[in-house]
Amino acid sequence: MAGERLELPEGYQGWTAPEDQDDEDLLKQYANECRLATAAIENLGLDAEPVW
Repeated sequence: MAGERLELPEGYQGWTAPEDQDDEDLLKQYANECRLATAAIENLGLDAEPVW
């Protein structure tokens, strides 16, 4: 399985939300990312090799 290409945040950046993002929007974004992750692995076998 290989995922989408994206730039990874550095340091603490990946753990903080933008100052102007409200809690409701943050939770919606989190729920959407969970749906995308589930869709990406739902048909993946337990014995699938990682793709780097």
